Amino acid sequence: MSSAGTADTASPPVTVMVARRVRPGKEVEFEDWAEKLTRAASTFHGFLGAGLLRPGHVGDDWHVVYRFSTANSLARWENSPIRAELLAEAEQVMST
Repeated sequence: MSSAGTADTASPPVTVMVARRVRPGKEVEFEDWAEKLTRAASTFHGFLGAGLLRPGHVGDDWHVVYRFSTANSLARWENSPIRAELLAEAEQVMST
């Protein structure tokens, strides 16, 4: 299995959950941003789906969930310039 294509097909699907703390009053903007992020991710090879889990209480973390067909597909998304741009854009709606 020396080629990337062979390794890609042998890899099982992967799911990633990322917790985000949203600034109070910025929830709608965060949801819009998460939708934009998901649309961008959906254009990448191996994208299987995504979801947004809203918090149970104000101030709790939101969770963005992504599923890709392989770890390599996920890595291409995670290392993409568009993802980096979108993460930088979200700094105004997320707390640290």
